[in-house]
Amino acid sequence: MGIKSNFKFFKDTIWQQGYLPYFKVPSVLVVDERIDELEKHENTWAYFDSDNKRMVILKKHDCLALRLHEYGHWINVCIYFLLETLWEFIWWGCSARELFRKEAK
Repeated sequence: MGIKSNFKFFKDTIWQQGYLPYFKVPSVLVVDERIDELEKHENTWAYFDSDNKRMVILKKHDCLALRLHEYGHWINVCIYFLLETLWEFIWWGCSARELFRKEAK
């Protein structure tokens, strides 16, 4: 792969298909009954589902502090993917991997 194709792979595959969706603000689902992770842990009032980009909150505990706490989980995911994007950009986007290519003999 050349520099242009490395950058294209980074942009089209790693960034747009892999990491960009995690920066979308999560939806909020307020439920009356315990579902999913709320059923597994009786002391849990809410959780952030990063795969589905949503927060699930038990209605009787819904408040600003709880929502801010769950948004904090989303911010942590964004920070992680920001660092991961920087790391992959250096490797793929800037073609740093080409410096370490070993040709078959």
